[in-house]
Amino acid sequence: MYYDELLETVDDSSFINKSKSTEIGRTTDKKYEKYTIIFNKILKDGKFHKTVTIENYGSGQQGTRIRNAVTGDRYPHLIGSKAEDIYFKVIDSTGRFNRKDPLILFYDTPDQYENHHFTTVSNSVKENWYERCLDSRKKIIK
Repeated sequence: MYYDELLETVDDSSFINKSKSTEIGRTTDKKYEKYTIIFNKILKDGKFHKTVTIENYGSGQQGTRIRNAVTGDRYPHLIGSKAEDIYFKVIDSTGRFNRKDPLILFYDTPDQYENHHFTTVSNSVKENWYERCLDSRKKIIK
């Protein structure tokens, strides 16, 4: 009974549309970028794409929480800590949108970066990262 009464008192107009609030957050986020690149290839979906759109969520400076470049989720680990090595780190220094500082991007794996940017990473870079990642995980777990 109490639950039904509570539902009746809720005003739907007081809730913000989640997608709208997310879009508002993106426009005020200085580390968020959305851009289109020329692609001219067939994607995994089997369709030819002239262009693709990429959305990046950059991380801040040393001492701030690491942020996933694809999802925008913030991890408990800090930039500059030993835990940073468990993530695949990419620095975008293109200066896109008149950005003066490089955009630091963190991915869970090199494969996540490849899928996000429609590119490939050499096997030697992947192997080096996997070794460094395993060493760092062992040190963190201790």
